[in-house]
Amino acid sequence: MFSYEIEGEKFIQKSLVWGQVKQLKELFQNVRIKSDFSEYDMIDLLGEHLPTFCAIVLRKEGQELKDKNLEELGNLFSEILDVTTSVKVVEDFFVCNPIDSILKSLSGMIQSVGLTLKNSMEIQSSTSVQSLPEVILQKENT
Repeated sequence: MFSYEIEGEKFIQKSLVWGQVKQLKELFQNVRIKSDFSEYDMIDLLGEHLPTFCAIVLRKEGQELKDKNLEELGNLFSEILDVTTSVKVVEDFFVCNPIDSILKSLSGMIQSVGLTLKNSMEIQSSTSVQSLPEVILQKENT
């Protein structure tokens, strides 16, 4: 967790939750990110959206995410958030949310699920084929 003092208020940044992921997805919906993406690429990419990005990833200490007004906070940050703090928020974002590690984990999980499904289908397929002669034999004996 990281904390920031902004205009006398304490804001914190933690690992993303799914609601924030959805908000970031909407913010970046038309953006393709290259594999060697860095925090400086992020700042360049964000441009005028940096206050909204900070509004998504930050919250007042003690505040629930569901109670946060994203538009209001984004507007406030565009007026009061200095560049140094903005850059620090983006840098800390990559520490809180190691994207490459998350993607590798998801990729491994998807691959594991795929193998499990494949093995399950192979077992069902071989079981069906193995039981086929028994059915044929039963029909011939009747």
